[in-house]
Amino acid sequence: MSGSIVSADPKPLVSVIIPTYNAGSLLPRVLDSVLAQTYPHVEIVVVDDGSTDGTSGILRRYEGRVKVVYQANQGAGAARNAGIQLSRGEYVAFLDADDEWLPDKLAKQVAAMEGDHAAALCYTDSAHFSETGMTLPSYASLRRPHRGRVFEALFVENFVITSSVLVRRDCLDVVGYFNPRYLNAQDYDLWLRLALRYRFLYVPEVLVRYWSVAQSLSKNFDRLYAMDFEISGRIMKENPELFRARRDIVRTRFGSLHFRYGWRLFENRRLQEARREFGASLKFRPVDFRTYGYWVATFLPEHFVAAIRRFRRARAVQAQ
Repeated sequence: MSGSIVSADPKPLVSVIIPTYNAGSLLPRVLDSVLAQTYPHVEIVVVDDGSTDGTSGILRRYEGRVKVVYQANQGAGAARNAGIQLSRGEYVAFLDADDEWLPDKLAKQVAAMEGDHAAALCYTDSAHFSETGMTLPSYASLRRPHRGRVFEALFVENFVITSSVLVRRDCLDVVGYFNPRYLNAQDYDLWLRLALRYRFLYVPEVLVRYWSVAQSLSKNFDRLYAMDFEISGRIMKENPELFRARRDIVRTRFGSLHFRYGWRLFENRRLQEARREFGASLKFRPVDFRTYGYWVATFLPEHFVAAIRRFRRARAVQAQ
């Protein structure tokens, strides 16, 4: 089955890679958002990563417009790699099966990349939606975007949403694809490897609708943070000269990472583990009164801790 649109127009082809696992009910929304792109030179590659929910039947509706690959369940990184290897576009774009694009997304990114051939990757802002459909703050309002040589800022915090990315294939070929060993954060690992060598572009518009799935995050946050720590440590080990000169970003990265992990543990009533993480954060950022306050809170009786959680959630709702 061919998902490409053949044309004599010299504009570059974009390969859109969509990994999916038991997300069949969501696929029409995501596929229709790609087919509605104003940029016409697109091939769509869906990698069904071992779904058991009737995904194949839904994909048959798009026969002739979408290239479909079936494989045993191996995770999103391996699925994206399979899609990249079977695609042929000069540019590669990634879209998760529970997200969607606005119509001008690819057109604006291709124009930006064609205007700056030294850049490897272009990303955009995104609108967030909760599982209930509530609109959350845009990603750029939560994590400040950067452009140009972004490695140091990216090491401190990932500000690139996978479903917003357009990347040059030849740059992917240089740094390698997703590391399938990282079941979480394999996208962040790839962005860091690209940022070490190349410039990034940013389109400051909401061109992606990104759906936050809180339940999935709560189930996997231990694994997610373990991968974040491992990736950060590996990148440091592979680039010792860079980090020897920038101990400040190391302190910021690990202070923040330990705090965020501690907060997740705190929210899940794992207070002794949270205390350990807040303490580790303070070693990197000793003058951080917020972290110190949470560290103290882990010693309080449960009803005080519950009150703190309720206060934080109320503040979060007000901020929306």
